[in-house]
Amino acid sequence: MDAGAMWERTQAAPNGCTEALHPHADPYMTRTARATRTAWRLEHLAEWDRELETLFYYDPEYAYDVVHEYEDEWTTDPDHAGNGIEFCEYDDGGVLAPIDDRRTMLEGAMLNLLRTVLGNRAESQGRLYFPGNIAERLKLLTRGGKRGSYVKPDLMVFPSVYALPTGVHRDRSDCALRTHEGEPPPELVVEILSVSSVARDYGVKARLYAALGVGEYWVCDVGGIRGPDSPVELSVFRLGADGLYAPISPSQPPDGSGDRWEVPVYGSGVLDRPFRLRPGAYEPRFQWWDAAQGRWRDPESDVAFERQAERDRHVRELQATRVESRAEGRVEGGVEGIAIGETKVAIAVLHALLSNHLHSRYRDQIEAHWRKAGPPQDVMDCILKVQQAPAEWRSLLQIPEENSDTGSR
Repeated sequence: MDAGAMWERTQAAPNGCTEALHPHADPYMTRTARATRTAWRLEHLAEWDRELETLFYYDPEYAYDVVHEYEDEWTTDPDHAGNGIEFCEYDDGGVLAPIDDRRTMLEGAMLNLLRTVLGNRAESQGRLYFPGNIAERLKLLTRGGKRGSYVKPDLMVFPSVYALPTGVHRDRSDCALRTHEGEPPPELVVEILSVSSVARDYGVKARLYAALGVGEYWVCDVGGIRGPDSPVELSVFRLGADGLYAPISPSQPPDGSGDRWEVPVYGSGVLDRPFRLRPGAYEPRFQWWDAAQGRWRDPESDVAFERQAERDRHVRELQATRVESRAEGRVEGGVEGIAIGETKVAIAVLHALLSNHLHSRYRDQIEAHWRKAGPPQDVMDCILKVQQAPAEWRSLLQIPEENSDTGSR
């Protein structure tokens, strides 16, 4: 390694010595390199401001901070990320934290469910402006002394007066609440923790939302964020008469299952129904209790519920048709007539349930075989299994092998 390359892979340690960087470190993003740029920006604020103005996402209302990086496609400023601008977290050694997809997936799932219950008042990555006097009181100031102007909560629920007609949504440019101009605060704010945001989300942001009068504040840990072994957890706070947030204790699960501390269930004056955050196969699952259906709901459970409902409906239809077929069979020829009637039912169900899973010529092969040999005893279960594994249709439906083509779409 030549001298220039060696210099790039070293940095000044606190004791004044030099130390080799982590193999995955970006020398440009080490603590030392960033401190050097911060010092230069403080001495050349006007020049730095002109550089910022060349960014396509430049916002003259925003208080840019010299301690952060603002590049064309990414930034280290969490309150200016989102909407196409990636948020990047670096440690002191210049190592980029891996992207945690669980946070993005949970944000999308929570937005979907909040909109299911509350309509288009729920928004993600909207701007929440705050008055200058609150910025000064809470010391929401940039390193250069500018007062902060807005933050971007992961999710917030607009007051009901801002509800739009069904099917209409806000443009990203209009996704903002300007409390500094007299607009009311959101009814609910949700923050999904990142490693670098823990202290801020539980600290100054909680004080900011309380000062603005946000009625409820939720904080989500997708697991391993507050510490290496921190569990999936949802913390719920409600604004008290003293202007401070108080944590809400879990309530008893409405379905009577399990201990209330096992998967904590909370009530909400905004959501107006029980909700919870529970571990999932990868990202956590945010669920709300549907009293009418008597079950916990989220996109995954809704799909399973709909599939089961479809299966139950076809089972009922099959049973009803079997009764009719047996009656016809007794009239037309006893046992043979019953078998013919049930074969007709099985073929009808085959085409109805597998039209999007098997090509028509393979369904025709199945039909021809069943007309000769009859369908399997548990034909309904077999058909439903083929929906999950189309490539295995021959073995599942007991069809002799004719060629090597599976026929799945």
